[in-house]
Amino acid sequence: ILSSLCSVAFICNGSILPRKSGASNLPMQSPPAIPFEAPNNSPMSKSVAVEMGAMYSFLNLESCDGLGSLSEKRNSSAIHALHAEEKKGNGDLLVNRHDISPTCAILTGLLIPTGVTLIVGGGYHGKSTLLRAIATGIHDKVPGDGREFCVTVSDAVSVRAEDGRSISGCNISAFISNLPLLNGISSGPPCDGENVYLNGSVILKKPGEAPDEVTRYFKTREASGSTSQASNVVEAIESGASCMLIDEDVSAANFMARDGRMRALVMDESITPLLYRVNGMYDSLKISTIVVVGGVGDWLDVPDQVLLLDRYVISDATAK
Repeated sequence: ILSSLCSVAFICNGSILPRKSGASNLPMQSPPAIPFEAPNNSPMSKSVAVEMGAMYSFLNLESCDGLGSLSEKRNSSAIHALHAEEKKGNGDLLVNRHDISPTCAILTGLLIPTGVTLIVGGGYHGKSTLLRAIATGIHDKVPGDGREFCVTVSDAVSVRAEDGRSISGCNISAFISNLPLLNGISSGPPCDGENVYLNGSVILKKPGEAPDEVTRYFKTREASGSTSQASNVVEAIESGASCMLIDEDVSAANFMARDGRMRALVMDESITPLLYRVNGMYDSLKISTIVVVGGVGDWLDVPDQVLLLDRYVISDATAK
């Protein structure tokens, strides 16, 4: 359903996103937890119909404010939106009126389109909680989880820095290239008859290899933050992911962005930040990205839509 709507995730109104604690998967009690509510007057606030068939009788229509039946919503604005053959503007099919049956569940909430989406806001305002709810959308949830009707495309992948991870034969040259290599590299024992180590970490396929070749076939026993995150992005692409979920809090700062003052000071930089690649990944590979940011304004130059969280309440800040 999400693919047919040109979307990557859906968060149903009334969902309880925060957990009881950082070490628990149980939902926080409400109150004090604030149920999720899609922003009013936003093109991302949608109602969708899901044909349940014989499973319809097992639905608890009172478990979520955004969930209802056809009979309950026949006279509501939600059902009129569902009757529209196409969304105005880009012509994407929302739902066909002939598909609506008495066993359709109508879900109202936030429908995140494909492309580059930013989740912004102050510290402790719910940005990472929303991203984790989107990340868990690839899984089924037990009744009472609070996020039962939060759904994400099944091939979405969470990407973060993993200092110390091992990397073997990964092409990260799109993000890291032109490494400063020393002549006559021979430090460390050889891995086999052809390979040699660079500073005991990066392995060259053969002595005298060009610098760019190092990152086209990158190997290390203990990756840094930037090289580990670059490898995680490349591995997600190779595995066929259609959406990447990235949180600034657990990412390498120099891999995420690099401002103008730093570019002016440091001219010879080996890292091309993700900031300069996300639009190209969508245009060329149709890989969407949802990024949580809170401290780097350069990211505001690239998104297709921006979601702002203020005291756990979400709003559409794209126009702003």
